[in-house]
Amino acid sequence: MLYSSPSKGIYEYPPVEYIPLYPRNLAKVSLPATREGSTPDLLIADSTEVWQELAQRYRLTAEVPLPLDFRTDFVVVLLHCAPVECKYRDRRVTIVVAPEPGLVQAFSLTKRLFYRSDLELILYQTDGKQLSKIRRHF
Repeated sequence: MLYSSPSKGIYEYPPVEYIPLYPRNLAKVSLPATREGSTPDLLIADSTEVWQELAQRYRLTAEVPLPLDFRTDFVVVLLHCAPVECKYRDRRVTIVVAPEPGLVQAFSLTKRLFYRSDLELILYQTDGKQLSKIRRHF
């Protein structure tokens, strides 16, 4: 049996077995959406260099300049979608999103909540469709 929070078919276990994550918003911009390039996706920045490259590429400027310590945090950049919820269980970070063409949003998550260093970040639409998956060792 699959459980759902805002959507169906995403969670394998009861909701109480997941740790809700509270992302710290860093930046949000609207870029012109193109027909070929408006598929929701996610990118990860786990170093200052990668974050600066992504921020420059997508014209992300922090709404409030916040110091980022990549020893304890990492940045998730969502393309063409808005986050609805973010949860963690075992090795999996589940990010449920609503499609929003042209939107680019960056937020940070703390690594302190994760009890495993190998993570799988999975992006789902609210209808349960898997959009993207990234495996990363932090």
